[in-house]
Amino acid sequence: MHYPLSMRENIGGPSQGARMALLRKYTFPVVLAIFFVSYNLLNGVSRIEGFDYRFGSWAAFVLSWQSAYLVWLPALTGYLLAAGPHYRWQRTLAADKRRAYNEAVNECSEWLRRVIPALFPDEELGRVRANISMPREDELEAVIRHDVDAQRGRGLRWKRGCGASGAAWLDAVSTDEPAERRKPIVFRREATTIADMKRRWHLTREQLELTKHIIWVVSVPIFAEPKDASGFIGVLSFDGLRRLRNEDLLESQDFHEEAVTWAEAATVQLRKVGLVPKKPRAPDLLWARIRGLIQRH
Repeated sequence: MHYPLSMRENIGGPSQGARMALLRKYTFPVVLAIFFVSYNLLNGVSRIEGFDYRFGSWAAFVLSWQSAYLVWLPALTGYLLAAGPHYRWQRTLAADKRRAYNEAVNECSEWLRRVIPALFPDEELGRVRANISMPREDELEAVIRHDVDAQRGRGLRWKRGCGASGAAWLDAVSTDEPAERRKPIVFRREATTIADMKRRWHLTREQLELTKHIIWVVSVPIFAEPKDASGFIGVLSFDGLRRLRNEDLLESQDFHEEAVTWAEAATVQLRKVGLVPKKPRAPDLLWARIRGLIQRH
């Protein structure tokens, strides 16, 4: 199961949004229906034999096809009055979502700042960077970051199997064994040749140039259901621009287990701030299936 990333859409008022969507969807068709029904009724009345004799020619004219203008004007006015609040609400909601999204990203960035010293207790603050990457279409993008030099490497995207983050993504969705899906991916520049970077890590020239200052990387997949390693939603990565004081740390089994634990904690944090969907309840799943059946038939 794959959770697509639409982070801004996860934040906002869904109930009000649903009401406004229904208003936008059905107001105009209803207005058209009222117009045509009213036109046919009025036009039909004006054609009754003897109508102009009993009520006068001016009444027949008013109720003729030209009376459609009299019907259309209030109908169009009603539609504009109904649609106006919707578009104003859309602009307000967009601004609220941007503000809530930025607040959520900042809170997760602060969470990453607290994770770094817990996972790398012997390192000085600033020697280790951290980010959370999430899939956008067919690439991973670092959407939450904590590092001193925030501009270097910004904008990099990783395809599945490309780089440490892409390799973690590939293992997370293609490996059968849950333990293997959760396994951290470790990259060491000093132990990797340029040929290996292209052949094994599938790095492009641009990626090689933009990451040449990075000495090591650890990437751990994040799952919507951490215990059974299902529902890939992103990658938790740490990297450094200088060697670690304890260079054996990255190969330690205890370190790998702790990194997996922090990846599980990342799921909780992302759900807490609303950046990924919460786990659907059984009634919601049942209702979603019913709606799917109705739409298909």
